[in-house]
Amino acid sequence: MKITLVHGQNHKGSSYHIGRLLAEQFADSDIKEFFLPKDLEHFCTGCCKCISDEEKCPFYTGKRRIMEAIEGADLLIFTTPTYCMRASAPMKSFIDLMFTYWMSHKPRECMFSKKAVIISTAAGTGTRSAIKDIKNTLFYWGVPYIKEYGMAVQAMNWEQVSPEKKKK
Repeated sequence: MKITLVHGQNHKGSSYHIGRLLAEQFADSDIKEFFLPKDLEHFCTGCCKCISDEEKCPFYTGKRRIMEAIEGADLLIFTTPTYCMRASAPMKSFIDLMFTYWMSHKPRECMFSKKAVIISTAAGTGTRSAIKDIKNTLFYWGVPYIKEYGMAVQAMNWEQVSPEKKKK
């Protein structure tokens, strides 16, 4: 199975660890990982050059590398910590940069058979709205099977998460 993970943070916190735990459940998988903003550190400038020709986007090379992995994957896993009760800023920037993947712009048939999981953690609340940001995007990309996992880990990092919560 080919799995692509897109992490909405550079650090390896709770969302990252849960995403990795899930991916590693599939033996003999080919796993590709991307960390935002390290692997795509740009904001959409609204130039609209990508509408007529995606290769005219000033950030095409970075976007294309990630999207080739997404297009070739059987399972997509998106992880994001909760920032102010929403998806992380790097994840939101990624979503903005990939708006041409929406079915209303340039639908990709390969997306219509994808499976996706969205994972979000928070010290307290907000995972539901953080997940919704990503779920809307996947839905409009045409991904038919989307599962969600949000958890209030009540900790600032993975090491502080209780053993009971880690087991769950």
